[in-house]
Amino acid sequence: MVRCETGKIINPDSGRCVKKDGKIGKIIATKKLSKSPKKSVKKSPKKSVKKSVKKIPKKSVKKSVKKSPKKSVKKSQSGCTRQKTAKYNSLTRKSPPYPANKCQGKSLIGNDGNMYKSIPNINGIHTWRLKT
Repeated sequence: MVRCETGKIINPDSGRCVKKDGKIGKIIATKKLSKSPKKSVKKSPKKSVKKSVKKIPKKSVKKSVKKSPKKSVKKSQSGCTRQKTAKYNSLTRKSPPYPANKCQGKSLIGNDGNMYKSIPNINGIHTWRLKT
């Protein structure tokens, strides 16, 4: 068992010695004072209950929860929607207020009134280019 210097106590989580006057030391001291007689009574029933309860629902809940949101997210992600942030609606931006990567191959009217087309560069990133 580790022994600490005077004015320090053992942190049960890390096994290190911490100052009694410090932030962690005060928390540990209050836990020991308030929970010392109740520890043996509370911990043993909770652990056995938690283990049996946790194992069964996790498997069944995870499968059903994971499948339903993925389907709805794919359907709702059209992507080519008008953006209302400052980046897309600034006075200096001439191209359309839509993300070019989400509107691949589409032609839209820009903030300046001209037609723009979403064209990929060498790396496959789409940008708005004036349609001539």
